[in-house]
Amino acid sequence: MREFQIRIPDELNLIAAYPRAAIADSRNPEWTQAFVECVLSTDGQAVLAKYGFTTVTVK
Repeated sequence: MREFQIRIPDELNLIAAYPRAAIADSRNPEWTQAFVECVLSTDGQAVLAKYGFTTVTVK
């Protein structure tokens, strides 16, 4: 697979936010917690960065 870059001027570039949250009454609370832990882990942060996402912050 070939890789290439498209340069977008800063004034035209939009940064999208992708909020993530655990739902209190999830049908699978163990999976929900595992997902949160994965995303917040060092490995999870590395995967996000690899694909161009900013790292996650906890609020």
